[in-house]
Amino acid sequence: MRTSAVLTDDWVLLQLLRDIALRGESYRKQHPEAKTLPPVYPLVLYHGQRRWRMPSDFHALIRPLPEVLKPSVLRFH
Repeated sequence: MRTSAVLTDDWVLLQLLRDIALRGESYRKQHPEAKTLPPVYPLVLYHGQRRWRMPSDFHALIRPLPEVLKPSVLRFH
């Protein structure tokens, strides 16, 4: 399943998370007997004129983020 979208704001990570969750839900509906999900490899391709300046992990979006919670916050690398 492929998704094409123009991602132009600081919420690209949230959009990726939403897309991954929706794919998982769709898979569960199509395969009700499944006990696991297939892997999803999110990929954002940027080809703008300006340098990419959007956050690359959720640590940049969650404020305040206590040190004790940092290991539990999702990161896309």
